Amino acid sequence: MVSEKSVNVLDKLRCKRPRDEDKRFKHEYIGLVEKKYEKSALVIIAINHPDDDKEVLIADGRTIVPYSDMTRINETVLFFNRDYFLETADKRELEMFKKHVNVMEGMAVVFSDGNEEGSIENYRFAGVDCQMISIKREWCTLEKETGQLI
Repeated sequence: MVSEKSVNVLDKLRCKRPRDEDKRFKHEYIGLVEKKYEKSALVIIAINHPDDDKEVLIADGRTIVPYSDMTRINETVLFFNRDYFLETADKRELEMFKKHVNVMEGMAVVFSDGNEEGSIENYRFAGVDCQMISIKREWCTLEKETGQLI
């Protein structure tokens, strides 16, 4: 939980799924503070679970979140780049990721507390919810870029 005084505009925070009757979002999400209020903030939804894509679109990518439903995160978010992966991955890594590499293109990769390996959380592949771990920084870019499927 964070306090109003500790939150600044553009802070990146983890937001809990709402507990009230308006349970639009099924999962927690990462948001950027756009505007502060007395007990809540207007948050731009930056990273969300694919199951919540429709609700995020309906909400125009923004929602009001009480400070009590926010927590600080110490993470870096980069974006998976298929071309960087194919250029630098070893045989074991190519084999491990080969079925998922096209789906992962452009997805947000979260690196916690300065770790050199990150993860893509909560994506769907072949109708199954997945999480990919052990993603190297060298396979990512700072900006979301997508290319042609291979």
